[in-house]
Amino acid sequence: MRKLLTLVLTVFAVTSLTAQSASRVMTKQEAAAQFKETHKVSMQQQHNAEFTQNASRTSTTTNTPPVGTGINSNSVNAIKIGEASNAFTYLILETNQLATYPGAGTGGGSLAFIYRQNINQCGGMVLDNGRYRYSISTDGGATWDVGAATVPPTFSGCFGKGTINPTYTRASRYPNATLFSRSNSSDTDSLGIVYVGPVLQTSGSGWDGLVRGTVVDVTSATPVVTQE
Repeated sequence: MRKLLTLVLTVFAVTSLTAQSASRVMTKQEAAAQFKETHKVSMQQQHNAEFTQNASRTSTTTNTPPVGTGINSNSVNAIKIGEASNAFTYLILETNQLATYPGAGTGGGSLAFIYRQNINQCGGMVLDNGRYRYSISTDGGATWDVGAATVPPTFSGCFGKGTINPTYTRASRYPNATLFSRSNSSDTDSLGIVYVGPVLQTSGSGWDGLVRGTVVDVTSATPVVTQE
């Protein structure tokens, strides 16, 4: 009986040792890999849930009307309001070529668009393509005063009121503008423009300060106060 009990204990000890050897402790590298895989699966599940939620929201989103009264983006038509000799009017998002003044005018207010002129239509030498002009709307952008240019259907002639940097001793680039009211009222006849833009050195090899000015009356584009 004693021999039988000894044999059973010996078999049990060997079996326990074998089981413990088979279930060894993972290394740090193995544990890190297992955690990374589990985290990856969790993040993918979260992403899928967020995507489904966003898709559900998008499907019920309606068009947001742009600036203006009662205008839906589905009914917006393109209108030519200016042109330039080249693309050196727009630079980055921080430049401001389109200015608004909601407090004066109809249909959402007044807007002004400032740009460099097109010498092919307005005349002048290559250096003159940096002269600034602007177009103005007092009915929320429905119609525009584009200076001497012919509006639809031909769209020809010199676009823009001005020029508004008449001294012009250095070539100007990238204009910025804002609208203001001289009387702080809703009267469109009191609207003016303040503008600023960088200028090139006379050699054209680098920047050389700014040109800035004020158009006191946007309707007549005069008088103009400017300084380089």
